[in-house]
Amino acid sequence: MERYANLFISFSLLFFFLNYSLFVDESMASPFQLNHDQLNIMVNLSNSLFLNSHNNWNPSDPNPCLWDRVTCSAGTSTVVTGLFLSNLGISTAANAGDFFSILCRLDTLQNLDFSQNYIATIPDSFFSNCTGLSGLKSLDLSSNELTGPVRSFWSFASLETLDLSHNLLEGTVGTQLSSSSKLKSLNLGSNLLMGTIPTFVTDGRRVAAFEELVLSHNQFTGTIPSEIFEYENLTMLDLRGNSLSGTIPEEIGLLSNLITLDLSSNQLTGRLPATLSNISTLFRFAADGNNLTGNIPSISKFVSFLDLSYNNLGGEIPFDLLASPNLEYVYLFHNRLGGTIPTNLSIGLQSLRLSGNLLSGIIPTSIGKLSQLVNLELDNNNLYFEIPSQLGNCSNLELLNLSSNALYGELPKEMGDLKNLRVLALQMNNLCGEIPIEMLELRNLLVLNLQHNKFNGSVPDSINGLKFLYELYLSSNYFNGSIPSSLGGNVPDSLSTIPSLTELVLSYNNLSGVLPLFSSLVNVVTVGNKNLIIPNRSAESNSLGNGVFDITDSSKRKIQVALVVVSSFVAGFSVSFLVSSLTWKFLIRGHSIEVIIEGMDRYANLFISFSLLFFFLSYSLFVDESMASPFQLNHDQLNIMVNLSKSLSPNSYNNWNTTDPNPCLWERVTCSAGPSTVVTRLSLSNLSLSTIFSILCRLDTLQNLDFSQNYIATIPDSFFSNCTGLSGLKSLHLSSNDLTGPVRNFSNFVSLEILDLSQNYLDGTVETQLSSLSKLKSLNLSSNFLLGTIPTLGGIDGRRVAAACEELVLSHNEFYGAIPDEIFEYENLTMLDLSGNGLSGTIPEEIEKLSKLKNLLLSSNQLTGKFPATLSNITTLRRFAADENNFGGEIPFDLLASPSLEYVDLTRNRLRGPIPTNLSIGLRRLRLGGNLLSGVIPTSIGKLSQLAHLELDHNNLSSEIPPQLGNCSNLELLNLTSNALHGRLPTEIGNLHKLEMLELQMNNLSGEIPVEMHELQSLYTLNLSGNSFTGEILPIISNLQQLAFIALQRNKFYGSIPDSINGLQNLIELNLGSNRFNGSISPYIGNLHTLETLDLSYNHFSGRVPDSLSTMQSLKELVLSYNHLSGPFPTFSPSVEVVNIGNKDLITPKESAEYNSSYSPERKIFAALVVVSSSFVAGFSASFLMASLTWKFLIRKKTTDVQEDVQEELRRKKGGDSIEVIVEGMERYANLVISFSLLLFFLNYSLFVDESMASPLQLNHDQINIMANLSKSLFPNSYHNWNTSDPNPCLWDRVTCSAGTSTVVTGLSLSNLGIPIAANVGDFFSILCRLDTLQNLDFSQNYVVTIPDWFFSNCTGLSRLKSLDLSTNALTGPVHNFSSFASLETLDLSHNLLEGTVETQLSSLSKLKSLNLSSNLLVGTIPTFIIYSRRVAVFEEFVLSNNQFTGTIPSENFEYENLTILDLSVNSLSGTIPDKIGMLSKLRSLILSSNQLTGKVPATLSNITTLFRFAADKNNLMGNIPSITKFMSVLDLSYNNLSGEIPSDFLASPNLEYVDLSHNRLRGAIPTNLSIGLVILRLSGNLLSGIIPTSIGKLSQLANLELDNNLYSKIPSQLGNCSHLKRLDLSSNALYGKLPKEIGNLHELVILKLQMNNLSGEISFDLLAFPNLEFVDLSHNRLGGAIPINLSIGLHRLRLSGNLLSVLDLSYNNFGGEIPFDLLASPNLGYVDLSGNRLGGAIPTNLSIGLQSLRLSGNLLSGIIPTSIGKLSQLANVELDNNNLYSEIPSQLGNCSNLELLDLSSNALYGELPKEIGNLQNLEVLTLQMNNLSGEIPVEMNELQSLHRLNLSSNSFTGEILPTISYLQQLAFVALQHNKFYGSIPNLVNGLESLNELYLGSNYFNGSIPSSLGNVPDSLSFVNSLRELVLSYNNLSGVLPRFLPSVNVVTVGNKNLIILKGSVESDSPGNGVFVLTDSSKRKIRVALVVRERGYGNIDRN
Repeated sequence: MERYANLFISFSLLFFFLNYSLFVDESMASPFQLNHDQLNIMVNLSNSLFLNSHNNWNPSDPNPCLWDRVTCSAGTSTVVTGLFLSNLGISTAANAGDFFSILCRLDTLQNLDFSQNYIATIPDSFFSNCTGLSGLKSLDLSSNELTGPVRSFWSFASLETLDLSHNLLEGTVGTQLSSSSKLKSLNLGSNLLMGTIPTFVTDGRRVAAFEELVLSHNQFTGTIPSEIFEYENLTMLDLRGNSLSGTIPEEIGLLSNLITLDLSSNQLTGRLPATLSNISTLFRFAADGNNLTGNIPSISKFVSFLDLSYNNLGGEIPFDLLASPNLEYVYLFHNRLGGTIPTNLSIGLQSLRLSGNLLSGIIPTSIGKLSQLVNLELDNNNLYFEIPSQLGNCSNLELLNLSSNALYGELPKEMGDLKNLRVLALQMNNLCGEIPIEMLELRNLLVLNLQHNKFNGSVPDSINGLKFLYELYLSSNYFNGSIPSSLGGNVPDSLSTIPSLTELVLSYNNLSGVLPLFSSLVNVVTVGNKNLIIPNRSAESNSLGNGVFDITDSSKRKIQVALVVVSSFVAGFSVSFLVSSLTWKFLIRGHSIEVIIEGMDRYANLFISFSLLFFFLSYSLFVDESMASPFQLNHDQLNIMVNLSKSLSPNSYNNWNTTDPNPCLWERVTCSAGPSTVVTRLSLSNLSLSTIFSILCRLDTLQNLDFSQNYIATIPDSFFSNCTGLSGLKSLHLSSNDLTGPVRNFSNFVSLEILDLSQNYLDGTVETQLSSLSKLKSLNLSSNFLLGTIPTLGGIDGRRVAAACEELVLSHNEFYGAIPDEIFEYENLTMLDLSGNGLSGTIPEEIEKLSKLKNLLLSSNQLTGKFPATLSNITTLRRFAADENNFGGEIPFDLLASPSLEYVDLTRNRLRGPIPTNLSIGLRRLRLGGNLLSGVIPTSIGKLSQLAHLELDHNNLSSEIPPQLGNCSNLELLNLTSNALHGRLPTEIGNLHKLEMLELQMNNLSGEIPVEMHELQSLYTLNLSGNSFTGEILPIISNLQQLAFIALQRNKFYGSIPDSINGLQNLIELNLGSNRFNGSISPYIGNLHTLETLDLSYNHFSGRVPDSLSTMQSLKELVLSYNHLSGPFPTFSPSVEVVNIGNKDLITPKESAEYNSSYSPERKIFAALVVVSSSFVAGFSASFLMASLTWKFLIRKKTTDVQEDVQEELRRKKGGDSIEVIVEGMERYANLVISFSLLLFFLNYSLFVDESMASPLQLNHDQINIMANLSKSLFPNSYHNWNTSDPNPCLWDRVTCSAGTSTVVTGLSLSNLGIPIAANVGDFFSILCRLDTLQNLDFSQNYVVTIPDWFFSNCTGLSRLKSLDLSTNALTGPVHNFSSFASLETLDLSHNLLEGTVETQLSSLSKLKSLNLSSNLLVGTIPTFIIYSRRVAVFEEFVLSNNQFTGTIPSENFEYENLTILDLSVNSLSGTIPDKIGMLSKLRSLILSSNQLTGKVPATLSNITTLFRFAADKNNLMGNIPSITKFMSVLDLSYNNLSGEIPSDFLASPNLEYVDLSHNRLRGAIPTNLSIGLVILRLSGNLLSGIIPTSIGKLSQLANLELDNNLYSKIPSQLGNCSHLKRLDLSSNALYGKLPKEIGNLHELVILKLQMNNLSGEISFDLLAFPNLEFVDLSHNRLGGAIPINLSIGLHRLRLSGNLLSVLDLSYNNFGGEIPFDLLASPNLGYVDLSGNRLGGAIPTNLSIGLQSLRLSGNLLSGIIPTSIGKLSQLANVELDNNNLYSEIPSQLGNCSNLELLDLSSNALYGELPKEIGNLQNLEVLTLQMNNLSGEIPVEMNELQSLHRLNLSSNSFTGEILPTISYLQQLAFVALQHNKFYGSIPNLVNGLESLNELYLGSNYFNGSIPSSLGNVPDSLSFVNSLRELVLSYNNLSGVLPRFLPSVNVVTVGNKNLIILKGSVESDSPGNGVFVLTDSSKRKIRVALVVRERGYGNIDRN
């Protein structure tokens, strides 16, 4: 036994040591087995990192295998095999060279992870000579900052995994990895690599054995190479986020092991390859964000994740695409998919997103089977039916979006079962009924949107059960009743019921009663509820929970009065009964019953009288509205309030009414409710107060004091230091006053939670003045002059004072220094606004501590550095603005990715690198302009469905515009100005239906404008200038009726101006300059009544200038220079600036008055007088001369008798003079008359001789030779050469010669010669330099690229040149030195491609008066032309617009005191407008538009008495507007951030004609003092409130009035005095009341827009009897009554004279009565919508032949459909449904050959369908259901080959219809149920390839169902789209064919129909099983049993 014991003890010890050796603690396992070499290497490695790393190793442990991040091999020889050195915190500038040098000696290393260390450089030797790491298998260098190309990895032959992602690598990928033959996984994602996709095939062999290839987020281009598909082991292929083009190759199906395929965010086109269905391993496929087209093949059999969103896929969704059991996520949104939603859905689906397509039909009930569904988005389609109740089965649903469809009916109560639902969006449908009570069980709901439907009833009080609800939208419905207190009303306990509510929109309903009190955190919108009573401060947090009521509304007082009166009466009555009963008891003790009764009567009468007396006393005391309050103040508070009122009365314009004895009823006072009534709030804003503070301090119950907008300068010190009575004050508003001095000490206000001192003149520093405000939550010190560092609200002891502070607003002061770290300790901050100061330094990393921050505003400071990555950790951030700083570096990848982020503004910084591709899908505004960003516009931007503003202007982006931008369906502003974008404008731009501003100027875009642009019906501004666009654009954009600004200059557009331009009735500016437009100028431009600027210069327009242009009252600037215009020039108003030079045949008024005699009638009369007079005198003198000669002859003759007789006679008559004397006198007079005659002759000659004959031979020989050589030098190049056959160059076109003794050439006008771009013009300029007499040279519009340098520097022959015009060429390079042209006075270099800076090049031009450098690519700061403190030139005109100048406006330019024009518009100027600008006392035009200017508008502008026009629109100007309009006529400050109120005298200047202040932040009321000369007044897009001033009626010249703001008033009747008004836009306000009849006086009205208001009542004037009216929209109001007959009389009158009315929309009002007979007869009427009213009577027979759309549905119309409708050949849309029409369908309808939609449903129509219906070959939709139609369907219906939808249900049709319609191959929907159709279903139905739904129920169809609908395999391809087949209640028989599982078949009610088991199930084909339910089936069973013996077994069960 001992022996055995010893033996077992030995075994036990053996096992013990064996166990120990195997399982001993790892720390003890062979700790010293690294050899000496490796030990030294590891120690050195650690030392090399120690100095640079924050997370170094621990070298104190002697065994490196025990260090963190080290892996060693196990075994006899321990070696280091792995180093995991990621995120060591190595500084960016660290030198890691030693580390890598040592590392190369670690020859056992297999895995190296050096990621996330942000090192910039790794030595080249590591890649090329690191032979020690030849065994390395895995190398991870990702997330560093490596630059340069991908290195050659020759040293790493064993590499299997290489990760270089998230670096800055660039260049192409070629053979660098050719030695890595074992490479399985390669990740090059997120770099800057370019070129084509690398194939890794060298010398025809594959380099690697890839299993994973990730090349995403680079800049690869080209197609997907087919060589990649030879890597058959690939499991992952990620090419997303590049610029790949071409198609997806079919060969992709060869990758049989592929698991993930991501091709998203490229530019791929073509169809999806069906071969994808061959990849059985494919788990994830994403190709979103491309331009794929065609139908979707069935590729989802094995896929779990499928994303094809943001493409152009069309057709229908394949019936089995969504049926795969593996499918979990499907994203098909934003395509062009049509048809219905498949009914065959995978029960595993978790997310189904089909929004933004063209889907129609119903929501399939099978969706209720998707128990895993979490996300369902079907919005923005054409779905039309009720919401299926089965949706309630989707119990896991969290998001349901069905918005923007045509869904109708009530909400199913089953939706209350969706307990996990968080977001429910049902807006923009036709849903109706009340909110189901079951829906209030959705306890997790966050967002509920029901707006724009037809819901009614009251808002249920139990909505307070939705505890987590933070957004509730109920607007534009028919909700009525009061708003439940559970939403936040004045019952204190209910205030906490919905604590998370932040947004509540109730506008445009029928709500009434008193609006409850809401927290200030809740944004409440209630506009459009006219019966809703809104008390003061109903939405402010400082009134919560205190039981305060507000007695400020008269209607509320009336309610209170009624309550008081009733309560008093009941009290009196009850007292009377009480006393009566006591009397009864008393009397009954000892009196007889008679006595008792008698006593009761007596007492009863007495007490009834007493009760009545009490009642009338109550009534007399309380019925008066001013006394309607039972709550009386105590004596002390009553005295205080009376004294307060008295102290205000002398000073206040709005004093209280102290005649009322109860101050609680005064305006601006709030009292508490309860047993002790006290004053708790005073709202004393805008009272013009002075001193009431001593009295105020006695009101010790006050909690809220609003003293804003009183403009007081001083508040007594005692108010701050001794006002102990206000220690309970919680809210104090002193904003918008004139307070000066430092911030006071608020030690007495210890309860303050809200303090607002903004918009004053406070100065000094902020230190401890607020240290006692420990409860402060909101502090606003903005818009003062405070300085010093940012206050941290710390106390004297360094502690935080306001630890609970939530809002800190310090903007627009003079704070400086860094952002203090102490601010980040206020972890409750939701708003931090430090903008508009002088802060410097960086944004601290600690900013992430502000985890609740929603708004971070740092704009307009001097901050620098990079954005900290920690900013991305603030997940609550909604708005981030850091514009106008000096931030640099790249935008962090995740900075813009937070899903809560909505608004980002980083403009005007120095940011570089690409735009991040990781963008928040919630972004609404993204502003990155004015930086140095480069690369491409990321295609992922197309996923931002909420994006409204995108501004990427003034960067260095160089790519095409991605087509994915077209997916941003909510985009309103797109600004890509001044980049290097190229390529064509994508056709998808036409999808941006909400786009208002499109600015693409100053890029390299080319090609024609896509026709899809005509879809941009909201477009307001279009700027394509400075590109290379071509083609005809004007016909495309002429239908965009909202366009106000069109800038197309400097392109290559051609074609003529179409007459359709007449449709642009909102146009303000049209610039077509420097293009190739031709033809005549359309006279219809004269009909553009709002046009102010028209520039047609530098084109090929010809013919006369239309006279209609001179009648345009709004025109301010007309530029027609350098065209081929001719004829007389019209006379324009002096207020119009006209430029028309360069049209040699154009006769201006000046020329015709001085030189021309061809056209003026006055000149013709004068010429005739001169000719007649000179001829008469010449004849008279010749007669004199002849007579004198005759007398001389006779005297000399020696005939004495004659001589004597004559002499005798002369003596008798003349008194004896001799004949010689007489003759001598006659000669003298004859010479005098001859001289006078010659004088008149030469005068006539000089005035009227042909100009071409003047001095024809006076050019000297040299100049003739020069001119001949000039002509020859241009001859080979010019299409418009001179006529050298004429010997006199002075007679050539384009030449001007001097008149005088020495004729020389002084001017050459050589514009637009048609010189080819590549022509060599060197010889021309060489010869030109010899023409030393030249003074004026115009060489514009020749598009020459180069002019020799010596022309500018050595052309001394042109030293006399005064004017040089080289504009509109293609000159490049810098501005040359003009030293040769010392006499230059005018220099025009505009519209070229000049670049570089402007410095001293023009320093020699001391006489320069006019300089135009506009529309080039010049950079740098604005040149001052001041050298050595002297001014170079004497500028009068200085134009530098449309360049890339930066910096500020230099003050030196204001020393040019003769300046009349200064144009610096469309640059990138920053800073403020200097006050010195007021020194330019002669300035007429100052244009600073479209820059980045900030600050205030300088008040010194008011000093410039000559200033005619000032434009500074499209900047970032802020602050109040000073009074600068005293001398101005034109003012444009639109699109800025101006705030405050409009000064009262601002619009009053008598010179003022044009004012545009639109799109700012102006508040307050519209001034009442208005200039009577105003022509255009645009104030839209501001925050104006109040009323429309009645003084507007004095503006007799007003043509354009746009006030679409938040105005709340009636329309003043005085508006009718504006008799010249052409455009009136008051839409989208809260206007109420009736339309004043005086509007009928506006007979020049063209556009009238009053839609979306609350206007009511009848139209009592002749609204449409205006000769120019074209557009009327009164829709969505509450106008009622009959459409007045005088309205149609006006139309009848105008129908005869040519009325222009084209659009009439009166829909969705309450109009009743009949439609006036001539209302629809206006000849130009194209669109009429009267739907949704209460119109009755017959449809008028007098219809406009121009009608295109007639919508009368939803009325009470009766009678017949007029036959005259057949004359409407243009008609495309007729909707007469849901009326009471009772007639046959007229055959004349068949004449409407353009008809596309005909809806006559839900009427009482009868008779047969006319055969002429077959003529409507464009008809797509025919809906006739719910009528009494009968007879057979005409065979002619088979001609309707475009018919897509046919609904004849619920009529009495008969006959065989199916053979007729079986030829209509486009049919997708056919509803024939509930008729009397009969016959069999023909096999021809297989021709309906597009058929989705077929409803044949409740008819008399018989026979068997054709196999073409079902189970014959070959036929499945014929009707493969069928989803719904209803055959119920017919006489069908036979065996039901087998249908695919996607088809919902209903066959109930066919008793002879045999339904085989599995006939509608795909998993039981051919099983022959049938159901035995009647005798006829049993007969067939026999046949089937017989069949069994030959064809197989049959189930007999």
